[in-house]
Amino acid sequence: MPFQKGLLASLRTALDFVSPWFAGGQVEYDSIWKWVNFIFKSGGYAHIQMTKPDTVAIGLLNSPVGLASWISEKFHGWSDCHGNIESRFTKDELLNNVMVYWAGNTITSSMRLYLEESNSPQAGKVNYVSKPVGFASFPAEFNGKPPRRWVEYFYNVVQWTDMKSGGHFAALEEPEALAQDLVKFIQEHYLPQVDFKLKVEKKEL
Repeated sequence: MPFQKGLLASLRTALDFVSPWFAGGQVEYDSIWKWVNFIFKSGGYAHIQMTKPDTVAIGLLNSPVGLASWISEKFHGWSDCHGNIESRFTKDELLNNVMVYWAGNTITSSMRLYLEESNSPQAGKVNYVSKPVGFASFPAEFNGKPPRRWVEYFYNVVQWTDMKSGGHFAALEEPEALAQDLVKFIQEHYLPQVDFKLKVEKKEL
């Protein structure tokens, strides 16, 4: 822990020095720092999945409790639950998600995606997307909200929505807000001639 704190402090000092040239402003600086902070404090899962996914997957394949722990920890840490996971998800929702991996025997393939992506010849290559793009920005996204200026560098953003709450699992956390935003985007930018009427049953926790 002392080493981690010292390393983070050094990184923050370096970021303070380069941010005027690299980050661009306070919003960009805060976004970079949140991402760096996340990687050092909670990013171990990504490193092991990029390097040795099969090793940890074997353990999870043979332990339903281990699998439930691995997955539920992400729901706890990456959602807008403020430390109370059941304020956002029911036990049934959490168990249903775990069962998708357990019954389908797919935790290994989901982890190997990290390794395969990092080794892909296309890794790091991003082409500008000229088609209309909508972006819903949720405040509790675990690795930080990207500044709009950065997103617009890669995508033709025609609709940007700053959501009031929600995190990485937006479709479960804020289904009504996300659905309304999707319908608005489709109505205004893809099917303006169709009159959509959105009816979303509110989730009861």
